[in-house]
Amino acid sequence: MANFLGFSNEEIENNRKEQIKQEVIKKWSDSGLLDGLENMDRTDLTQLYGGEASQLISETQTKSGFKPKNKIKKHKLWK
Repeated sequence: MANFLGFSNEEIENNRKEQIKQEVIKKWSDSGLLDGLENMDRTDLTQLYGGEASQLISETQTKSGFKPKNKIKKHKLWK
């Protein structure tokens, strides 16, 4: 089904996913951890880094007994 601009919901969702992916890649690129990698490798490592970061935060919170008010969720691109 097309919206008022003529784009399907799937096209809009795919565009949003691509925007999010580029934002996450930029975040990790700024750290220097993706220097010298090709685009596909950058995407794969970004997902790996994101998953590792979430896991470390979760483990740290569990070990310290910290209970955040808002549960940290994995990003939908990392499912």
